[in-house]
Amino acid sequence: MAIVFISVWTFIARTVLASISIEIEPSLIELNKAGVNISCVVNGTNLIGIINIQLKRSESYVVSVTKFKIAWQDKALENKTGVTVNASINNPMTSYLRLEMSKKVVRYPDDMGSYQCSLRAVTTSGEIKGYHSQSIMLNITGFLESTTKLFSTSNHKSTEVSAQKGYQENSTESFINTDKKHLVLYRTIMIPITTIISGMLAFIIARELRLHYFVSKATTTAKNTEKKYTNGVYIV
Repeated sequence: MAIVFISVWTFIARTVLASISIEIEPSLIELNKAGVNISCVVNGTNLIGIINIQLKRSESYVVSVTKFKIAWQDKALENKTGVTVNASINNPMTSYLRLEMSKKVVRYPDDMGSYQCSLRAVTTSGEIKGYHSQSIMLNITGFLESTTKLFSTSNHKSTEVSAQKGYQENSTESFINTDKKHLVLYRTIMIPITTIISGMLAFIIARELRLHYFVSKATTTAKNTEKKYTNGVYIV
């Protein structure tokens, strides 16, 4: 009985002392109004080495850390401004993985879901074991407000564009109609005036030609009948 009790106690102690926990602060955020910090913290005394720490969101991994590097599984967050990852696994007693996302980076619905931390480590007995934290839900609100605001802004811009387009079309149509009216008025006035002026010019030209004809004829007649008068006698 004592052996069974000691075995159970040892198992419980190892499980408690060699484990990993998760913290999400805050676990409820409003989209575009707050960022989020997610931490995986190793707490145990019976570990001699950490192999890796992984952060999981729902059914897919986000980021992990090994002895050599930090590796991104969610490529959309890698090297993105506003995303920070800090991690250390050198000391089994103080190992951690922390993901920080600013309010401008948080995505809906991509970042909403159940988060869990996983740990693979070497125990004091030389065994490689895996540990998992509890799952904590990250909830994101305010998506409908952002969508409505975005839709309203887009709709407002569309209305402005439509109004400007309509104004331009109306202005163009009005301008064309005005030109047509001016053209009709111009034709109505100018055609009679042009006819009158053309008639007057024709009359003047005809009169000048007739006058020129009579002058030429009179000059010819005078030359033909011209006589020289000498000593009282006409010489033809």
